[in-house]
Amino acid sequence: MKNTTTAKKKDYSKEIKSHSSSTTTFSVNGKNYSYGLGGQGITKAFKEDVICNQRLAVIPKKYLGIDKSYQRVASQRQIENIVRKFDMANFDVPAVYKIKHGKKFYYQIVDGQHRCCANQDKEILCRIVNTKAAVTRCLEANDASRKRSWSVNDMFWGKVVELERCHEINDEWHRKTIIKLFKEAGLTPANPAHDKPTDAGFRIASIHNHWIKNTWANISVLSLRDEDKEEKALTVLKDVIEIIQAAFPKMTYQKWGGAVWAGLFDLLSDPNKNTGMFTYDKKEIIAALRFGRLTNTNQQLSSRLCLSDFASYNFASQSHKFQSSRRHESHVKVIKNAITTFRKFA
Repeated sequence: MKNTTTAKKKDYSKEIKSHSSSTTTFSVNGKNYSYGLGGQGITKAFKEDVICNQRLAVIPKKYLGIDKSYQRVASQRQIENIVRKFDMANFDVPAVYKIKHGKKFYYQIVDGQHRCCANQDKEILCRIVNTKAAVTRCLEANDASRKRSWSVNDMFWGKVVELERCHEINDEWHRKTIIKLFKEAGLTPANPAHDKPTDAGFRIASIHNHWIKNTWANISVLSLRDEDKEEKALTVLKDVIEIIQAAFPKMTYQKWGGAVWAGLFDLLSDPNKNTGMFTYDKKEIIAALRFGRLTNTNQQLSSRLCLSDFASYNFASQSHKFQSSRRHESHVKVIKNAITTFRKFA
């Protein structure tokens, strides 16, 4: 008996309905760019070469599109960051799904949308991944359990190795400087992923990150010469290390007071007189933190809110007097209150 069974033709009507272009224009350093994903169909499929079981094809950007029904909206900020540091040697081949609909072929990016938008070449080498549904491939590619982003600690020590091996790289964020300052303070700046932590020096990556996010964020917007900004930022870094060491001599790897570090980095570099202390007396701050007292809502010494260690700072920051929409701001308020209280009552 003749077999009349035929393979069921795949219905791509839903994929085609949500097939979309992405052509936003933007500028970086005065130069204009475009996402350039045209989403057009073509009557003849692009040539594919199989290399190590990978199906590869060179596809013009105007024929690349996305499925707007499940793809994330492209982040222009992320694309701009890729453009600023674009290096073809770091460009991973994007994954693309090939769709045959009617008499045309359509190519949808399932992994690598931001890379493709940042790549300003007219043609891009792509990997065809048609063994599963396009949406399945996209979900698999972005499954957090299948990959792990580098942590702050990973990036810090990776950069340190890069600085040691690549002498042409500039230490713009002063990683070597903070390592030197930690050693001078008697701390052990080392990677907790490789060695057993012995003191708070093993928190250097997180402390460096707090310095960048707070001190540099404050100073970068000031109308100062670059060398003056750098000098101020480094002064705050040195002073905060000394203040923390003097005010909290029992600091350990487990109890290192990240919120207090961040608060001091912010407070001592904030030029706003109402929220910051751009001009300060280091010895006074040490004495104030050792005094460890706060005022209550009646501007009297508080018997309930006293500071003796990092945990008490966390407790104080949760009181009604210091509560803020951001936990960090609450800690800054506590530290500033401790300093003004010392001036009034010590």
